[in-house]
Amino acid sequence: MNEFLNTAEGEKLKDLYDPKIWSSVRVDNSISLIPIGVLKNAGITFAFNKAYVSEKDLEGFEGDISQLEDIMKKLPFKEGFSHMVYDFDGIDDD
Repeated sequence: MNEFLNTAEGEKLKDLYDPKIWSSVRVDNSISLIPIGVLKNAGITFAFNKAYVSEKDLEGFEGDISQLEDIMKKLPFKEGFSHMVYDFDGIDDD
């Protein structure tokens, strides 16, 4: 996987995830899989498009859904544009 990530196509893939996410799948300084976030009972997962939301915009964001309104206000409105992508991993009792 490391070799692929160092190619032009691999760079495109790397740009989809924050470096902190990539560090979560690094073992012995090597990346062997694409981060997919499939932890059971992970709760709500937010993903921000770096083309529209900067690290500065996310300063202080702690995952509280009530904080999203201020971030959303900074995004341009366009019909057919998906302003937010999220995943909710249902929390169950097992």
